[in-house]
Amino acid sequence: MSAVPSELPSAVADLTSRRSRAFRALCALAVLLALPGLLVGPLYDDWFHSFDAHAPHGWWKRLFGLYEFFGAEQVGQAREHGFLPWWSDDGLTIAFLRPLSSLLVAMNHLLLDGGGLLSHLHALLWFAAVSFAGWRVLRLLFEPAVARWATLLYALSAVHVLPLAFAAALHSYVSTLFALLSLECLIGAARGEGRRLQLWSLGWLVLAFAGGESAVVLLPIAGVLLWAEHGPRRALAWLAPHLALTLLVALLYFTLGYGAHHSSAYLQPGSAGFFRALVPRWLVLNGGLLASFPPDLWLYGAEPVQVAMGVIGLLLAALVLRGVLGELEPSAARRLLALLLGALLSLVAMTSAIPGGRLLLLPALFAAALFALAARRAARLWAEGRRARGVLLGAWVALFGVGLNPMFRVLVPRDLARVAVSLPAQARAVAEQCRGGTGLAVGVPDSNAAYLNGLFLKLPEAERPRVFHLISMAPGKHRLSQTAAGSFQLDVEGDFLALPWARIYRDTPIPVPSRQALLGVEVELLDASERGARLLLHTEPDGPRCWITVEKGQFNALQPRQGAPIEWTPSGAAP
Repeated sequence: MSAVPSELPSAVADLTSRRSRAFRALCALAVLLALPGLLVGPLYDDWFHSFDAHAPHGWWKRLFGLYEFFGAEQVGQAREHGFLPWWSDDGLTIAFLRPLSSLLVAMNHLLLDGGGLLSHLHALLWFAAVSFAGWRVLRLLFEPAVARWATLLYALSAVHVLPLAFAAALHSYVSTLFALLSLECLIGAARGEGRRLQLWSLGWLVLAFAGGESAVVLLPIAGVLLWAEHGPRRALAWLAPHLALTLLVALLYFTLGYGAHHSSAYLQPGSAGFFRALVPRWLVLNGGLLASFPPDLWLYGAEPVQVAMGVIGLLLAALVLRGVLGELEPSAARRLLALLLGALLSLVAMTSAIPGGRLLLLPALFAAALFALAARRAARLWAEGRRARGVLLGAWVALFGVGLNPMFRVLVPRDLARVAVSLPAQARAVAEQCRGGTGLAVGVPDSNAAYLNGLFLKLPEAERPRVFHLISMAPGKHRLSQTAAGSFQLDVEGDFLALPWARIYRDTPIPVPSRQALLGVEVELLDASERGARLLLHTEPDGPRCWITVEKGQFNALQPRQGAPIEWTPSGAAP
């Protein structure tokens, strides 16, 4: 019996040394994982932002309106000229009020390299600032060691993939940084450090909303935390100005027509579609928050797996939380429970957007606190000789706290860097094939095709298609028949709007029959169901036409001839 106390100091010292080495190793890993994003060039929205920032628009659009993609009044013209697919809903609106983020992105294009290395270094500074602000908040809530470990786990998270690798996603960091500063001041004010801090908190929240609407996630997190620490009446008193500001922003969005309308990927909060998608999307986001399973895979049809991971993450986190709370002081236990509950509630608002890790930037900080506390408990269980339980808890932290994050942090930027190089090259090849003519993309079940028009804008007018239309993103079998000099029939097997990217542009079934007159072509939909669709395409009889599909990962030309129907199933995804 007497040997046990003498062994404990040695075991504790050994454990402390191991912790120190592990901490340094993970710090080095966090730095390394931030580097792949630097190698990604301009892509996707960057191409449109570059055009808009240099276009002869008014100064507001060029500097503060880069996230105002299009409103319902612009759908007709955008559809006619191929910048929206022909099936886009007449009321489609995707426009976000992010003036501060827009200004910073405009500076990337006007003063830096428009999505290149310098733009990513700019994003890296915001990553460092967000991590530092997160540490400042955590140290107010937990012990210093817990705050350090939680910040480190947060820095390793896959939620940073897109904000670091995709220059147009800078708004995620801008909104999160100022929301964290607002939360820090609000916590200080509620603890009696001066009413002046409450004003600072409100000011930071103004900047957070100027960065992006995702700042709204601060309210449930701060509200539940203040409720747990000070009771409902005082919590409401401290949050009243912030609630009033949020209501003002919501009214501004409503009256000026901002937000997302008539899209089944972006959902209008409070709509029937929003409530139908609420539970599965909430679980998808939970999979990213508590199981390190990236929500971004939703766009690739992974929702069933993600929902399952969300359920598993919730159940296991609840079991771990029960053990962690037992060894915390009552005040710390109350804070942790409040923060996690607030984080889960904050995801409700986020279900209106396309699921993605960037939506979790603020909630993930408090999930990281749970992982850090669980890691500490695992270490203590090991030191106390309860090694089986310690190993199980440590495995949970390793699997879900770190888990696949490093792999996604490396592979996703690598793939984006490949797209940033290969897609412009393929766009130039398509432009050469379709120069001066009407481009018709059929059987391109890949979201990259939607960005070809953005790349064509960078080419001289004489070197690009007169117009380029996305006709079909269906993944099933296609059959194209020329029925007359300028008429073609396209038969598609499977749901025409099966893919999430196709549904971005519509939230209601396409009327059957229907006609859509576009520049260079008229699309007539004769039939559409889950089994397939039948379309007639009427082009200018003697006008130049260029048919494009996806075969083996490449954009390839088709050559339909009258009396000789061609059949194919799109194979592979375009780069």
